[in-house]
Amino acid sequence: MTKDYETPAGPSVEAAHRPNSLKVDLEAISGNAERVRQLLDPGTQLFAAVKANAYGFGLPRVAQAMLAGGADAFSMADPADALRIRAAGIDVPLLLYGGYCRSARWDVYSPSMT
Repeated sequence: MTKDYETPAGPSVEAAHRPNSLKVDLEAISGNAERVRQLLDPGTQLFAAVKANAYGFGLPRVAQAMLAGGADAFSMADPADALRIRAAGIDVPLLLYGGYCRSARWDVYSPSMT
C-alpha cells in the first residue's frame, strides 16, 4: 500500500509502507547497566537516564531491567515518567531535570522526586 505525501519539492512523493519490528532485549539492557556498574568506583551511585516511556519500550520493564543490572536511581525530564516508575512500585531515588516542558504535569511533584 502506498500513500502520497505533499512535499515542497513537488506535488507528491509516493511512500511505500515497510513492515518494521523492534525487539527489546531486557537482558541486554540489564547487561549494559551491569557493565557500567563494573566501570564505576565502589560507592558511586548509578543514575540511569530514562525518558519518553523508555523510548517507547515500556518504562516499568526497562527500569526493572536496569535495576537488576545495578542501577541505583533514575533521572528524567518529564514528571509523567516519574509517575510511571512510582505506579510500577519502584521506590528508588528519582532526579527530575530542570527546565521547561510544556506537556509536563508540574503539579505532581512529591518529596519522593527531587
